[in-house]
Amino acid sequence: WVFWNNMNPNDLILSSSNWDEFFESLSALVKTKDKGDAFERFTQLYLQTAPKYRLLLKKVWKPDVDFGIDFLAETYDKQTWSIQSKFRSDSDSALTYKELSTFKTISDNSENIDFCLVAHTSTKPIKNLHLLGENISTLGIDEFESIDSELWELIQAAAEGVQKKLQHMFAFQ
Repeated sequence: WVFWNNMNPNDLILSSSNWDEFFESLSALVKTKDKGDAFERFTQLYLQTAPKYRLLLKKVWKPDVDFGIDFLAETYDKQTWSIQSKFRSDSDSALTYKELSTFKTISDNSENIDFCLVAHTSTKPIKNLHLLGENISTLGIDEFESIDSELWELIQAAAEGVQKKLQHMFAFQ
């Protein structure tokens, strides 16, 4: 997660005091690739720390080769998820079928992918989501905007390589 221009996604997460500040910092980055890479790292950390995903997912990792799937995850019941992260500075800009079709096609053609998850920062639903078939769901900006201070601290600790225990088990949102 280190970049040639010294922009490190973990540092960006650690220097932000909450989701809104992180989103603003990401949006201010010049290079689209840096924005995408930092949001990918955030997505991984979120899935590893948010209670409802922490209870479902045993591990979340980057595949050895990037063919259009950002992450893979293994559930405690031995299912495999493919995960795609898409950052939009303009949260009113919807993702499209075309932007996700390669990800879904690769996932569908893989023998071991049971479910697809798209994490994104748009307030709008994905255009023509139904064309992507079944076994796909989204994790949108509304969920990220509801991150409280305890969860943000867990995300930051994970960025430092520390797995902290939840102080409270809060209800699924």
